[in-house]
Amino acid sequence: MCPIVNGDFSLPVLSGSQNHLLAANELTGWTVSTGNVSLQSAACATFYTQRTQATGNVSGTPADPTQLIDLTGASNSGGVIMQNINSALAGQLYHFSLDNYRYGNFSGQSFRVTITDLGSNRTIVTQTLATTQGVLQTVGFNFTATNSQIRVTIHDIGGSDTNAGWIDNVSVTLVPEAATWGALGGLLSLELVWRRQLAARASAVRPGRRFDRLNRPP
Repeated sequence: MCPIVNGDFSLPVLSGSQNHLLAANELTGWTVSTGNVSLQSAACATFYTQRTQATGNVSGTPADPTQLIDLTGASNSGGVIMQNINSALAGQLYHFSLDNYRYGNFSGQSFRVTITDLGSNRTIVTQTLATTQGVLQTVGFNFTATNSQIRVTIHDIGGSDTNAGWIDNVSVTLVPEAATWGALGGLLSLELVWRRQLAARASAVRPGRRFDRLNRPP
């Protein structure tokens, strides 16, 4: 396991329609290290993810109308949030993913995700994840942990609040090894053989055999 704490940004809970500017340690499980980062309540996020900045008209229902993070906040500088994970398995393959959304009508909005080995303080991988205007989408990549302690850093590199790129549902999950998939495949094959054997035995019983025995003359 390699869990992200509060990856859906459900804590702290905001009531009503709020676009709340976060302090450094106010977002449960995360540290706001740079920029003005805002937490949007479910009502606020639902309202804005139904609109595009270009037209202001409803463009669709968001796939996950929950609290979201706006990494540009109310400024024109990209914000940064990060979280340390202390339970990674060194040498194991993991999958990082998040949901993102671009409210603005500019193509430059994207997020840079960096995974860092906290033992050596070296970067394991850096990936840029693009957005699509008006679409709440899931994007991600695989990486191999080189230490049990790693850091996940997410940086808005759009550089303008008019782009308004938002993120939600951040996760880091273990990718099963090939041997695990092979074992699962073997179990499925054994079950298939067992079912075929049962079917063969059932078809070997002659119809009416029990009826004949019960009704033969004395």
